Amino acid sequence: MEKIELISEIVKTLLFAMAAIWGIAISFKKRSALFLQIVACALACMALGNVFTFVLQITAPQDILSDMVNGFNIGLLGSFGLFAFLFSASFGQIDGLGDDRSKELRKYRFIALIAPVVMSAILALTIFSGTEPEMQIMYVVLYVPAILASYYNLKHLIIPDIDDGILSAIRKYNLTVLIMILLTLISAASKQYDFTVIYAVLNVLTGISAPIVFYFAKRGSEAWLK
Repeated sequence: MEKIELISEIVKTLLFAMAAIWGIAISFKKRSALFLQIVACALACMALGNVFTFVLQITAPQDILSDMVNGFNIGLLGSFGLFAFLFSASFGQIDGLGDDRSKELRKYRFIALIAPVVMSAILALTIFSGTEPEMQIMYVVLYVPAILASYYNLKHLIIPDIDDGILSAIRKYNLTVLIMILLTLISAASKQYDFTVIYAVLNVLTGISAPIVFYFAKRGSEAWLK
């Protein structure tokens, strides 16, 4: 692993860890919304996964390090946990409040399909970059929750608010989550194509998005709890 890539991994790990600690400290208090707690757990999953991968990189024997880092390791499940929780926050906690399944809102549901289509196309670039079939399956499993979450984040970003301003309160949250998903998927593709500098920059930007996501989730949940 090149030095710039390692530095970006460290920065990303620190940013997710700080966001997770901040999120857990704030969200698991009395009267905090379950939505906010789920977002905090999402960030914690990614932080733990990043810490595992970083420790692996500095402790594993060199003769097996390349295969473990460039193949599957348990730390990669941090990405799965991150987006699985974010999907749960949008689908389980918000969607029923923001979409009454009426025909008038149907066009927004169709427009929101743009997000998973675009995210799937980016994931396809990663899958068909010459990786082994086992790695292709791994990428699909890891990032399916991200693709599913992107649909609800875009829908909640554009759909009219029908219930006490809840969706209006989390517009910026949904936008930043979409950006996080986009950065993560492009980052995965750039790593497969050995675009080291691009990968490092995207890594740092993904890390920066973590505290921003929680900040807007916090502001949104406080707005509708008033």
